[in-house]
Amino acid sequence: MTIIDSDNRHAKVSRDQLAYFKTLADTLDGWDFASEQDDVKLYTKDIPDSPLPIVRGDTVLTGIKCAPMDIAAAAILPGCRKMWDEPFDASDIRELYTRYETLFWCKLKAPWPVSPRDISGTSIRDFSDDVVYLSMTSVEDGLNPPDPTCVRANLIVSGWKFYKTEGGIGITYVTQIDLAGYIPYWLLKSIQTSVPLCAGKLADYVKEYGFPPNTRVCTGKFLGESVETESAEYTVEVEGGEIECLVSNKMFPTVQVQVTGEAGEPAVVEQEDESKLITIKGITGQVKVRLTR
Repeated sequence: MTIIDSDNRHAKVSRDQLAYFKTLADTLDGWDFASEQDDVKLYTKDIPDSPLPIVRGDTVLTGIKCAPMDIAAAAILPGCRKMWDEPFDASDIRELYTRYETLFWCKLKAPWPVSPRDISGTSIRDFSDDVVYLSMTSVEDGLNPPDPTCVRANLIVSGWKFYKTEGGIGITYVTQIDLAGYIPYWLLKSIQTSVPLCAGKLADYVKEYGFPPNTRVCTGKFLGESVETESAEYTVEVEGGEIECLVSNKMFPTVQVQVTGEAGEPAVVEQEDESKLITIKGITGQVKVRLTR
């Protein structure tokens, strides 16, 4: 397993919560089975002195060739998440600590007369070829000041586990969130049921569209990435070094590579697992790479 080192101001909180998330995602001990809907097994876990249970959804992604790391970005990139997460409104990376550790802001929609919620949080990944843990938790930070149009929610613990399993990629989604402020009881119960179903919605997204491009090698400085699912457009910005980006044939049956800045000629090689590998070497300074169909 790999966690990229960082001494950022939220590093301890992020790593402590990642360790806690792993204890929740790695076993079903202490979880109560609630039901099964849309091929997702739903569980709850009561926490002493907490009025809110932790909820969990487990499913298996089948029918598409990919690795755990290939689908991790689909869980958090706005251009993917807006396609499968109905309450999602907007999000932004406020600070990039490492390739896989960020300070983020997120806004969630709510039905009238309930106010929308926003979250100030950090995300971090621990990964290997066989399993990826993606953990998120709330932190307060001056880069995420209160939004007067929102109620600030507290993301106590939340995360995704993607892992190789027989027949496909296992997906586990765990979350405990205090939405704060006024929430009608009927809406609160609906949220507790619908949130763990996100595991299945993410799997359905990948089945329909493929996984978003995975810049799995970046020897220079990673500056950011974005994807738009419907228009099939991916952008990654880096500084120096070289990159390798794996692209799903389902999302990009054909691919055009546009490089803005100084870099070598892109090489596109078809892979045996229904994907393409794009390699760009000799990157000098800041470069933007744009993929389209």
